[in-house]
Amino acid sequence: MAEYKVGEHTYSPEQILEINRIFHDFQCHVYDNMQEHMHKEEAAYWQGLARRAMKLAACDGPRTVMDYGCGTGMVAGVFSGVLGVADRLICMDISEGMLDRTRQRLAGAAAKTEFICGEAFSQGPDGPVDIITLNSVLHHLPRPVEHLKQLASFLRPGGVLVVAHEPNRKWMDNPVMRGANRLKGKASQLVHKLRRRPATQAGEGGRGFTADVAAAINEAGVVSWEVKRQEVTKLANIHAPDDGKGDGLAFDVQALSQEVAAELTLVETETKAPLGGYGYKNPLLTTVEQALCKAFPDDGSLFMVIWRKR
Repeated sequence: MAEYKVGEHTYSPEQILEINRIFHDFQCHVYDNMQEHMHKEEAAYWQGLARRAMKLAACDGPRTVMDYGCGTGMVAGVFSGVLGVADRLICMDISEGMLDRTRQRLAGAAAKTEFICGEAFSQGPDGPVDIITLNSVLHHLPRPVEHLKQLASFLRPGGVLVVAHEPNRKWMDNPVMRGANRLKGKASQLVHKLRRRPATQAGEGGRGFTADVAAAINEAGVVSWEVKRQEVTKLANIHAPDDGKGDGLAFDVQALSQEVAAELTLVETETKAPLGGYGYKNPLLTTVEQALCKAFPDDGSLFMVIWRKR
């Protein structure tokens, strides 16, 4: 199994998963307030994506949808609006805190809702699934390809696996895209400075969010050494790019598709967010984004992919 070096130490996949559990148990309390504009745009995007997935899955009779790494339930909430009383909606997350938030969001949903706290190698759904979704999950997983294959085993033949909001390797390798992202970041910093925006609120005890998470990891004894505050984000986002500088791992959709080709067939893919994120919308940035999309249609910073089970 793969191991991951962060700082001076090497972590096993099991340790990475446990760190993710602790990280998201803390983050669940503030997640929906973080980058609120991003969550609104993602929810709107998934409205259309859910309809496409339902059509591609071509379900006969009651449908079963599983949202893996459901977080606070944004994607599950979208599907709850299109599923009926005969359908099943399964929400699975490694964090009990995140799962509680999803329970609250789905209270009163028409579909039969089920909640699983765990991960794909230790638990799974009861019976075959028509659609499995992952939104902003793959870059948290220590064994992403193995996870995709395991999730594919939960699908019925012809079912679809939908992955979205993941870092795109082609964007990371494109110097024009990375340069544009850095320029936007500098402009954003200047705007914040001119507006004198308040500093980010500290975590419990005034230590800051990552310091609280590091303390919890060390208290739980996940590893025999002390995890430092500055290592927390990299440990919880092991495949994500670091500040758009090109030193993250990210994912190549075509390479991923080849690795899971025995289980899954590529149906469609697309990229978005050429400037590396959301928000700060104005006519100038919109024009720049449109030009970048036209010049590099496959190089947006985030990708979506739909695979069909063979």
